[in-house]
Amino acid sequence: MDKAIIIGTYEFLGFGICHKLLHEGIEVIGVHDETINSNQFLEEKRLEIGRNANFQEVALNDLMQSSTLFSESIIYISFYDAYINRFQKRTLFNAINKWIEYSQIDKVTYSFLLPIQYLKDEEMNQFLNEIESLHLQSIRQIFYLPTIYGPWQPEVFLFHQGLKRSVIAKEKQGWHLSEREYIFDALYVEDVVTAIIKENEKRKSCSLILKSELEDSWYKCIEEIFAEHDCFLKIKNKENKQQLILEENIVKIVKQMTPITIGIRKQRELLERMMNSMI
Repeated sequence: MDKAIIIGTYEFLGFGICHKLLHEGIEVIGVHDETINSNQFLEEKRLEIGRNANFQEVALNDLMQSSTLFSESIIYISFYDAYINRFQKRTLFNAINKWIEYSQIDKVTYSFLLPIQYLKDEEMNQFLNEIESLHLQSIRQIFYLPTIYGPWQPEVFLFHQGLKRSVIAKEKQGWHLSEREYIFDALYVEDVVTAIIKENEKRKSCSLILKSELEDSWYKCIEEIFAEHDCFLKIKNKENKQQLILEENIVKIVKQMTPITIGIRKQRELLERMMNSMI
């Protein structure tokens, strides 16, 4: 791979992939929707990668003008970030379909990054099948992901809320567990990005659930972050959370390259730096 398009380049997972690819010398077109104001530290992210000669930012509405440059490239589409931030997936469906029909690119790899909650989502499965029927010669890779943590994790995640309380001494805001946060598994962002890129390099279609090699990793992260045990116990006793039954033949175990203690520390350090910059 020497070229990539990332739709959602400044969102959490999209930014992690962008950062990794640029570090490896890959040319990246980063697609950002200027109408979405979900990114608290957008300008900080622009400063971090914008000086890289291999990076070019493109607005979502202008994407079609750049599409012809990327035959035989990888196109990352992060529905994971859209789901966590409560973007309407139908809006993203329409934009992507319009772009694909206009560009008529073939021989590309589509890398769809999905929350594990979409494993049985009929609307998403229909969209993925439509993409496959439009581009029979293209490679379609689908990754179903649990909770992802690490630097730049959005505030909607419980990990971020707990760390924010530890960083800001006067922070008294209580924690809230979103119904969109998957509590049965968690992966560090650099580990999951590395696993995805390795699968991309195989240039083969696949549909994989990425899973931590560490059992109860989400709960282990919570224990690392929260000093008060009542938080852990309340979550443990929630009855409205049901674990998805995973099909063993499509589960891909992700090797834990970053210990939980180090991953949480890195997330805390960046959050502290960002919070201090706002003072």
